[in-house]
Amino acid sequence: MVDGGFRGILSGLPFPEIQLTGDSDAALRLSAEHGDVHVFTETVEGPGRSLTALRDRANRAGRTVRAALELPIIARETESEAWARVDRQWRELHPSGPDAQAWRIGDDRWAGFADLGYPQAIGLVGSYEQVARKLREYVAAGVDTFVLSGHPHIEEVHRAGEHLLFHADPAGRTLRAQEAPA
Repeated sequence: MVDGGFRGILSGLPFPEIQLTGDSDAALRLSAEHGDVHVFTETVEGPGRSLTALRDRANRAGRTVRAALELPIIARETESEAWARVDRQWRELHPSGPDAQAWRIGDDRWAGFADLGYPQAIGLVGSYEQVARKLREYVAAGVDTFVLSGHPHIEEVHRAGEHLLFHADPAGRTLRAQEAPA
C-alpha cells in the first residue's frame, strides 16, 4: 500500500463498503465515524434506541450510515403453519422441557432462534403477511437493509423469494436497478 491506496491493478478501485455490527457505545461510535452500514440484531426492546443513537452520532460526524437488521424468519402461508414448523424444530432439539411458545415475545417475534442453532436469538414467526408487515415497520423505523436467514437455507430462501418479498415490497423495489428485467 502506498499513501493508503494500492499500486498496479488494484489502484483506482472503489473502497469496499464497510459493514460493522455491535450494540456497545464503542461499536456505534466506530460505525458513525467509519462505517457505511451498521448491522443490528433484534433485541427485546427492538433496534430503535440503538438506531437513533447511531444516526445521532453519524449526524454529528457529518456522515450518513445505513442500517441493516440481521433477522431469522420462519414464515408460512398461515400463522398456525409457521408455528407448527417452529414446534417441530423445537421438539427435535428439546423433546422434553418448555414448549416453544414460552419464548414468544409478542409482535410476531420469537426469542428461541438461538436454541435452534441460529446466531441470533430473536426473529420473526408468522404468516407471510405478518412477517412482511413487521419488515415494513422496521423500514419505517429506519432500517434500510435486511439479512434474512432460515433453516434449511435453500428451502427458506426459496419460500422468502417466492412468497414473502412481494408482500414486504409490493412496488418491487427489492430488485436493484441493474438487476431489473428489461
